[in-house]
Amino acid sequence: MAESTQKLTFAQRVEWCFLVLMQYLPVSWVSAIGAYLGERNARKGMAAKRLWVERLHRNFARFLHETDAKKRERLIIDYMRNLGRVYAEIAVLQRMVAQGRVSIVGLQHIPDPHQQFIIAGCHVGNWELLGHLVGQLPRDFGDLFAPLANPLHQKLVVQMRHRWKLNGKTSLVAASDNAMRQITRILNAGDNLVMMIDEEKNGYVHAPALGRNLPLTGNRWFTARLAVRHNVAILPVYVQPVGVARYQIVVGKPLHASGSNDHDKAVSYAQQLDACFDPIVQKNLMHWYWLSLFDWDARPN
Repeated sequence: MAESTQKLTFAQRVEWCFLVLMQYLPVSWVSAIGAYLGERNARKGMAAKRLWVERLHRNFARFLHETDAKKRERLIIDYMRNLGRVYAEIAVLQRMVAQGRVSIVGLQHIPDPHQQFIIAGCHVGNWELLGHLVGQLPRDFGDLFAPLANPLHQKLVVQMRHRWKLNGKTSLVAASDNAMRQITRILNAGDNLVMMIDEEKNGYVHAPALGRNLPLTGNRWFTARLAVRHNVAILPVYVQPVGVARYQIVVGKPLHASGSNDHDKAVSYAQQLDACFDPIVQKNLMHWYWLSLFDWDARPN
């Protein structure tokens, strides 16, 4: 640990020790601590009139039709408590699984676990639990991710993701100019690939539509083209909360493209991905990571 933290500030060293300690506390305590920190952040953000608070006000008015500002403030606090739980629980995800806090439904949609898949997910609930499902499939897997700004959080997440595949290989691919080459290598090797189709970039959340007219951009389009190019099935999966520090991994039916050429097939996949995840996000708005960054008027760069 000394080697990994020797260039960190004192405050960062304290934070890292706290993150390590969280891995040994009772799961319910960890989740409660996260909720407390999330509420604290919400109240500080509202007092400072942060832009993300204004976005949440607009989004709760638009999607939940809440016209009362005080009630929207309560929703903002609840939303940030949920988000705080997600952040804190990353330290104890494997223990949550071991304690029976995570269930899987829809496994009948995977008749052959040896089949190669692109697992398409979205940032709902504690999406990091997708690794629990993927880690149980016999093929190795790769995971495309956007590096976190905080190096301590990034280190914790990387460590956690590598623990899912105990008897195989996990390839973590950071979003970069070299990512396409690495992903191609993963799929050509016959490994599974995890793709989150609702990423945010430069102020624009690329999916789902939520009433917008979506262009063919972002991970949703990237996933669709990869599936066609490598002839790999797309398996939609998401994680929904079912209680405090309790989640259900929901496996959907594999998607099948239609069309007379590769472009049309990719468009078919992209449309199906949005049709699949749009209602999931709308149903779980209070547990959707990107809600505080979602701007209806933003446009892709």
